[in-house]
Amino acid sequence: EKALKIFDKAIKAAERIKYSSDRFKTLSYIAVEIAKIGELDKAKEIFNKAIESAERIEDAFKRSKALRYIAVGIAKT
Repeated sequence: EKALKIFDKAIKAAERIKYSSDRFKTLSYIAVEIAKIGELDKAKEIFNKAIESAERIEDAFKRSKALRYIAVGIAKT
């Protein structure tokens, strides 16, 4: 439970990251770590936020790489 409170703070901080390219990666990393403690529903929610951030990346190649990065993270969980 204490870990989830800290993760919630990390998520809030990540959501304030200005650039989508940095935000998606941070959110994905947090989601993977949340999944490791067995909070799969919460991890799914954070992965969805990461996807939303990645989809805001204008450059198609960079957006594709971002979504691949997220998919790999999801596959690991």
